[in-house]
Amino acid sequence: MNFFTKLGGFLFGGKSDKGLVEQAADAVERFAPGQVKQAEMAIDALKAGDESQKNAQALHLVGHSTWFDVLIDGLNRLVRPLFSFWAFGVMAGIIGTAHLADIPAAAWNIIWTIIGFWFGQRILFKELPAAIKEWRNK
Repeated sequence: MNFFTKLGGFLFGGKSDKGLVEQAADAVERFAPGQVKQAEMAIDALKAGDESQKNAQALHLVGHSTWFDVLIDGLNRLVRPLFSFWAFGVMAGIIGTAHLADIPAAAWNIIWTIIGFWFGQRILFKELPAAIKEWRNK
């Protein structure tokens, strides 16, 4: 009886763990989902899109009271695109890089740290938690 008990536990799981058959069924459902699973995945994708849209709407300012507010808001929004175009220009060779050699190594370390936090902030605080939550639910 001991052999058959172990074989049954291996194939169909014991009291607390999943057996080989359940693990295989989970793998098949994950990589070749059925219609029900596809519908659930579509609903999850819609929810993630709606949440992302809400985050974008929360970042949008409601209104500006003066022209100065509009100017400052516009300047604040230009920093990342201008830096991105500059970086692309440097990589493409359009913008010369001879002046960059004069910057000391310690200053480069500070610059790259700031840039890493700057571009990584949205991913770490908004997108990554949603992705982890989605991953844990599967």
